[in-house]
Amino acid sequence: MELTKNRDKLNFWPFAIVGSIILVVIACGITVKIALQNPVELDDGFFLSNYHKVDENINDLLTKQAIFKEKFEISFLTKELTMNKPSTVLLNITSIKELKNIENAKIELLLTRPDSNSSNQVLNSFKFENGEYLFGPIVLDKPGRWQVLAKIKIDKDEGFYKHEILAVP
Repeated sequence: MELTKNRDKLNFWPFAIVGSIILVVIACGITVKIALQNPVELDDGFFLSNYHKVDENINDLLTKQAIFKEKFEISFLTKELTMNKPSTVLLNITSIKELKNIENAKIELLLTRPDSNSSNQVLNSFKFENGEYLFGPIVLDKPGRWQVLAKIKIDKDEGFYKHEILAVP
């Protein structure tokens, strides 16, 4: 009699296993759908170059960076900018050995938000006044944290820098 009672009970564990497998497949499908709707943005990053090129040449870039830091001191004088107003980014380059400002630098600046490339601004035009490089006018339309990525070339030396700027209303 006891054997027939146990056989009549319905076991739910096979349904739980099948249900779990179905939920995992659904979760994978949703993940793929979200990933396709939000593609990865290619970030030029710290070295202002495609990450493939950086990966291939990282040792050379790091060596150049170390040599540049031994020769020159870079200081960004701009800490925050006011939104929707023309502003400038100030940059000072000093020779460590000679203790004088450098005037003949080739500078590329990229003003970007850390979360997206949609607001990127390339700053190529600058003036050299009173020992400082002035980049602008710049008009920021979004509040918050911005990054200035710089590629500085002086003669054959090349350095890369990142500086944070806050945009305030």
